[in-house]
Amino acid sequence: MYAMKFFIIVLMIFASANSFFSQGNADTSKVVLKKISNIAPANYNISDVSIKKDPMEMSNILLRVEMGVPALSKLSVRIADSTGNSIFFLMKEKIIAPGSYFIKWEMYNFPEGRYWCEFNTPDFIYKKDFYIY
Repeated sequence: MYAMKFFIIVLMIFASANSFFSQGNADTSKVVLKKISNIAPANYNISDVSIKKDPMEMSNILLRVEMGVPALSKLSVRIADSTGNSIFFLMKEKIIAPGSYFIKWEMYNFPEGRYWCEFNTPDFIYKKDFYIY
């Protein structure tokens, strides 16, 4: 009986730790989604990923992407490493209205290298790569 309780506790700790570590060093509380226009574009449109170093904290990277959404959509935005493994989700199935938006977020203490930003709706999937130097 005690062995079974111990096994369940260890399993719960492992599952929560695994979930925590799969998010990397991500703090998605700093993710901003802002609507910049109510005019719906004809097609989905994703800009290049704009990257800046935070002048106050050089280990922080500030990223920004602009996007156009032509219809009411359920949007997921995922960040992945160069091998395609998910690091974290900026958004998971968030319902957004037609219009133009920007997404801004910070990446803390991520190593230099190539990353992917994937935009996913039921009608549209698009990947943009970006580099942190």
